[in-house]
Amino acid sequence: QRRPGGGPAGARGAVARLEAGSSVLDSAFLAALLCAAAILGPGAVLLRSVAGDRLRPAEFLVGSVGLSLLLVYGATWAIYLLDAPRAAHSVVAAVNVLALLGCLPVLRNLFSSSKELRRMLASWGVFSAFSLVLLALVRTYSGGTWGGDWLEHYQRALFFLDHGARDTKFLGVWTLPSRPPAMNLIEAHVLASAGKSYPAFQVVSTLLSALVILPALLLTRLFTRAPERLAVLAALFVLNPMLAQNVTYSWTKLFAAFYALAGIAFYAAGIRLGSRVRVVLGFVFLAGGVLVHYSIAPYFLFVAGWEAVRAFRSRGRAFADAAWAAATSAILLVTWLGWSAAAFGVRGTLAATSTVAQGTGSTAGGLAWNTARNVWWTLIPHALLDVDRSPVAQTNVWGRLRDTCFLTYQMNLVLSLGLGGALLLLFPRKNGAPIRAFWMALTAFVAITGIAVATEVGTYGLAHLCLQALVVLGLTAAASRWSALPAGIRRLAVVLFAIDFALGIALQFALESRPMDHVSAFVVHWPDHMPLGLSWTAYANALAKEQWDVTYLGDLVAPLRGAAALAAVAVAGAALARLWRATARTGAE
Repeated sequence: QRRPGGGPAGARGAVARLEAGSSVLDSAFLAALLCAAAILGPGAVLLRSVAGDRLRPAEFLVGSVGLSLLLVYGATWAIYLLDAPRAAHSVVAAVNVLALLGCLPVLRNLFSSSKELRRMLASWGVFSAFSLVLLALVRTYSGGTWGGDWLEHYQRALFFLDHGARDTKFLGVWTLPSRPPAMNLIEAHVLASAGKSYPAFQVVSTLLSALVILPALLLTRLFTRAPERLAVLAALFVLNPMLAQNVTYSWTKLFAAFYALAGIAFYAAGIRLGSRVRVVLGFVFLAGGVLVHYSIAPYFLFVAGWEAVRAFRSRGRAFADAAWAAATSAILLVTWLGWSAAAFGVRGTLAATSTVAQGTGSTAGGLAWNTARNVWWTLIPHALLDVDRSPVAQTNVWGRLRDTCFLTYQMNLVLSLGLGGALLLLFPRKNGAPIRAFWMALTAFVAITGIAVATEVGTYGLAHLCLQALVVLGLTAAASRWSALPAGIRRLAVVLFAIDFALGIALQFALESRPMDHVSAFVVHWPDHMPLGLSWTAYANALAKEQWDVTYLGDLVAPLRGAAALAAVAVAGAALARLWRATARTGAE
């Protein structure tokens, strides 16, 4: 009996699918090139004209990237508002490329003159490549209770690209003002030239999210001048489960964290050096973060409050700094919030956010009690608490272990650092430098308000909603403490990092790399009879993928899954080896 699809017709179909897959891969590759031009192009020209030579090479790199992508956001937003033809995106892309080519001599000089910049670029390249390798393994998103966001943001990018109607509801639920648009607009710009395939969208999303390592590397200089700080932080990034999941999950959290950390880095350096250009850039980037995701609002509000107090105490130049910072950040924020308020009303804009929508009907006392519970759940691992675990019920033993680890690494504030990162950050050291009031106040304010604005009931913790930039800041501080800790503690940390990789990354992507095909025809009886024995969330993501006819990058490169897995393990192994060698170097004994 001939198998379905056999014979000449089946062969022609296979060839057609192969050609289609090759075309989509070409689209993804083009998306990566266009994204690179957008990242490194126009911002360097603008920053050179504004700041001149007042920034260090590392600062110039981070500032150029941040400004470049804000300029692309502004151009794409204007294309949407003016209902300009898609060809306008080609003009923007051409400008990006020309700006990049024009700045190459400047970038080359900076690269040759700064060892710190060369190390930062190498770390960024390794982390971006590692992230793309992990992305190539994903056949179905799964893990904990995460679902739907990967599709919603793809729909939003296509909405801006196709000039959708303003009353569109994404996933049939969320309205346009419920999420800020910056990252979706940047993605739409790239897709306009690269094609509207989901793999191209995934590549752009991952490359933008991987940028978060740049301001983290920049921040290490504020904590230590130890020469190994950059290499240690790069290794921590590769081995951290929270980062591995978020850099490959197509949503906006880590790209928002890039702007939050860039803003904090420039502002902290600005007030220390008395540099107005750094202070203003700090506010611009924090405002940009709010335009990527509203979770950055607590960071922006804290820095705004700190600057207001500083200006009131100092007056004079500090007051002028604050005025410039307020004006530039307000202009940037009004490009979206002002338009949204005009189009949907102030109440419509606020009510669309998840904070207001999920808190509607609650009393002040009820919200305070919910915040207190959420703080407790976010600080204490759910595995140690008597909480409802039925949402992740499943028969797959490996799936149960994965979801237990997933919910711990992604949603617990302390263990989002990983076991190794938490040890490095929290282990007490003698004669340590005192922690500046700025960092203590920032951590306390953001942790509490970041949980408070999440009005949902966060049984497993809420670190994944607003605290990811804070977690990355914690990883940065942990890496900065490396050389000051006893050698035995550093060796123990390396062992814990290996456990983090095994339980939080290797297990996660091993399960996500397994295909879940034809799930719409599967007779579901949850939790006893589910595809692969996994949770309802895994099934729902696979069903959405099938119903919306979405192809992942991992589907196209499935024959290379083994090679990709080996590459990921090799990079992680190299990171562990690098850390282990560093334990033998002089530190606190």
